[in-house]
Amino acid sequence: YFLFAKKSSRFPLRTLLTFIAIGLPLLGWFTLKESGTDGTASGYDLSSYVSALKDVFHSLPNFKKAFLLALYQSSFYIIATFFLFIPLLFAGIFFFPKEERRALAPLSPVIAYTVLCSLLFLGGSVLHQYIFAPKVADRYLLFGRYIEPTVPLFILLGGIIYFYYKRSFALNVKLKSFVLFGGATAAAVVFLPVSYYDIVNNISLLYVRGQNVLQEFPVVWIWLLFSFFFFFFFPARWVKHAVLLLIVLFSSWTLLQAYPLANEPSQKYAQQIEIPLWISSNVEGGAVIGFDADQSWEKNLMQFYWLYEFWLGKNYHLAHVRVEDFEGSYFISTKEIAQPLVAAEKENSLKLYRVR
Repeated sequence: YFLFAKKSSRFPLRTLLTFIAIGLPLLGWFTLKESGTDGTASGYDLSSYVSALKDVFHSLPNFKKAFLLALYQSSFYIIATFFLFIPLLFAGIFFFPKEERRALAPLSPVIAYTVLCSLLFLGGSVLHQYIFAPKVADRYLLFGRYIEPTVPLFILLGGIIYFYYKRSFALNVKLKSFVLFGGATAAAVVFLPVSYYDIVNNISLLYVRGQNVLQEFPVVWIWLLFSFFFFFFFPARWVKHAVLLLIVLFSSWTLLQAYPLANEPSQKYAQQIEIPLWISSNVEGGAVIGFDADQSWEKNLMQFYWLYEFWLGKNYHLAHVRVEDFEGSYFISTKEIAQPLVAAEKENSLKLYRVR
């Protein structure tokens, strides 16, 4: 904030930060291209996302589906930023008196950058969900990890505006700010897909504990409504510090809980390497390995397809095909195939067959 608020000697540093902000995504993209993943974070086919974008605008039901997914993701933003910081950000932009808005003007480039990046992340995640949600159902209704990079920026910007909110503000400013907060909270509650979401993919929501935040952790909601009402109408400095301290405590607790929660499935999947190890030891590099497309989605095996693709790297090509359409020598499937079995995983039903 001070880098943007100060003008004179800080300008070269601001320019450097601007180049870094633009250059890091480009560097990441070139790195991915060099790694052989065609410039996408996991090797997904870019054409499928272009097709999905066209499909969204092809009919009203398709657009409604994408719009609902966008609302789900937006609810993640509100809850991940502790319900407070995004409403505060927009209250500062639209409702604060002119003097405070003028003081916040140096933040305009950061706010614009944050909002633009968030919209791009939101659009990309919605397209990803639009493609995969029909195949793996509820797991993809909420996918916060694709939009989480801008959550700290919203917290930082909202935290700065937090201390510009004054007791002396007119009542209509306080009412508008509180209504904005209340509306955002209500929308987040309504559009959070509480029936199911994968907490590992939405780790920022861990502080509200698990699946149904309304039923499992109502104390959080009571605290939110009481403390934020007190903040908006009686904004003493100690209240602001107390709320921030509680948020820091929530965040610290989340970090302590997140590691074992994410590490357990990671260790489980990391052990599924019998087939990749056999391939790397016995199959010549450059070979095409088939992965059965018939049962991949129904049996939730695509995670192993991506895992094997990671282990095999650029030395082999993993083809997602049906066995009758496969022309290579080695094929991975859960089915019993009348061909020589050469390797099998101990922890799942996947087997590697020599089919030619």
